Amino acid sequence: MAGGSSHNEFRFFLSCDISLPLAFRVLHAEHILSAEKKVPELFVECKLYIDGLPFGLPVKTRLESSGPTYCWNEHHTLSTKYRDLTSLSQLAFTVWDVSSGEDADIVGGATIFLFNSKRHLKTGRQKLRLWPKREADGRVPTTTPGKVPKNERGEIERMERLVNKYERGQIQHVDWLDRLAFSAMEKAKEKECEKKINFYPSLVVELCSFEHRVVFQESGANFYAPTPVSLSNELVTVWDPELGRTNPSEHKQLKLARSLTRGIVDRDLKPSSNERKLLQTIIKFPPTRALEVDEKQLVWKFRFSLMSEKKALTKFVRSVDWSDNQEAKQAIELIGKWETIDVADALELLSPDFESDESVGREDGDEDGFRLWQSLFRQTELTAQLCTIMKDVIQTVSLMDRLLKLENLDLHLTPYRVLATGQDEGMLEFVPSSSLAQILSEHRGITSYLQKFHPDEDGPFGITVQCLETFIKSCAGYSVITYILGVGDRHLDNLLLTDDGRLFHVDFAFILGRDPKPFPPPMKLCKEMVEAMGGAERFKSYCCEAYNILRKSSSLILNLFKLMERSGIPDISSDESGGLKLQEKFRLDLDDEEAIHFFQDLINESVSALFPQMVETIHRWAQYWR
Repeated sequence: MAGGSSHNEFRFFLSCDISLPLAFRVLHAEHILSAEKKVPELFVECKLYIDGLPFGLPVKTRLESSGPTYCWNEHHTLSTKYRDLTSLSQLAFTVWDVSSGEDADIVGGATIFLFNSKRHLKTGRQKLRLWPKREADGRVPTTTPGKVPKNERGEIERMERLVNKYERGQIQHVDWLDRLAFSAMEKAKEKECEKKINFYPSLVVELCSFEHRVVFQESGANFYAPTPVSLSNELVTVWDPELGRTNPSEHKQLKLARSLTRGIVDRDLKPSSNERKLLQTIIKFPPTRALEVDEKQLVWKFRFSLMSEKKALTKFVRSVDWSDNQEAKQAIELIGKWETIDVADALELLSPDFESDESVGREDGDEDGFRLWQSLFRQTELTAQLCTIMKDVIQTVSLMDRLLKLENLDLHLTPYRVLATGQDEGMLEFVPSSSLAQILSEHRGITSYLQKFHPDEDGPFGITVQCLETFIKSCAGYSVITYILGVGDRHLDNLLLTDDGRLFHVDFAFILGRDPKPFPPPMKLCKEMVEAMGGAERFKSYCCEAYNILRKSSSLILNLFKLMERSGIPDISSDESGGLKLQEKFRLDLDDEEAIHFFQDLINESVSALFPQMVETIHRWAQYWR
């Protein structure tokens, strides 16, 4: 949230800065009677609409009442945050009568916009007129506006608006004068009530208030209150009100530099050796790396010579000024002639970073409508194809398993199937296995457990070579994968082992480095696992090979996580730095040989970690006494 201006206004960007959840309080209902003139049993349902479309799940408030006024005074917090709102966001309240015990009857509905015509966030008490027998309509424009039109407002509405301003602090508080004013208002209300026979049913709600007025602003600079300058020698910070705005002179220079009148010359431009090196560096940037202004300029300058570089397309799209119609028009033309890109780069183009309106139109409105229909149709087909692919892939572990097998490295992973049927429920495949905690408790060691199912007197440790090789490979595969994904909360109860030697992990509630245990090692390797392998040398070899294979496909994995930022998975959606954490695990700054040394050091560090062994002992005692 930015600082206040001289008008005591807070301006914030709903797209990124305000992370508070939307909150309101249902206070009471007035003048509601059933057809039999009895006091009905009511509940209130509230839905959030953004730009005329329902958003999130509705909330309900239900309470029996013994009088004509229904005093709920219920506080509700929606999952939607203020940063998710638009200037056309509105709350739709519907009052239902459930006195009959059968199907609920609609008493009435009302809708209120969260921002007024000046884009100020509405706060404080709001009295909403209920439209009888009509469910609240959240479309734009709404057919059930809760605010009474000005020409229908009486003295009571005028006084209620003044009380609302008084409670928000917009009218100065003077105790002795306030007492007199409120007394006079009560008398005026009594007189108004005597004049009117019928009152329209209404619902009173209270919206969340802030210390200062909040103004919706989609883009632009933050505004700060000017710091008073004193006569002392103190250091004074002066905030620039144009901070964050585009510099007009720089913008004009960029326009001139990218002028399309040089399009013919640009086609023949070839980068120098230094420019070619810089372009290759830019092309190799991971998808999480934003381009600087000079880097965008360089890509745009040599756009024609880069058309044969399929990996340069995403960088080119990031370099286009899509607000410029002529530039956008040429960019779309070039994209159609670009070298066909890989799937990983195509996924990057589907990320929210590339959300924008097409700035290319024609004078013929019918033609534009047809092109829009074609675009929507292609998007529908693409979504269906992605769903099919998702069913084939579903999990990240499965994807990594396929990438390893494409390089002829089968690490005997066990990517069990998972199907989500709701936000908090689902189904998963059962894999016959035992936890390492159970195995160590019953068999005193992994070796004796494997000897029971695959004995071989001539084999290493009395186990068949194939079984031991499966165990070593699966340990290596999951060690690399859980390290890259930053899987936390690893203990002997969520490491499982099948009777044919396949070790696999379950319970991925903590990822991307989040871990409830203090000082976790880079990867989970207990001494019993190392002992069963007969040492860590073969294990290290498989780990390093798998690590370098997955590093080659880092862009694909990073782009998939980018697409999951809006999935609602807490560790991915709540942390904007999740992609950077994942990128750091790949160590893209190292070559393959350096990456091998790096990963070997990680293994040595994990094997020699003593503190996690103490935590594991405490965990075992906790499980025993549970």
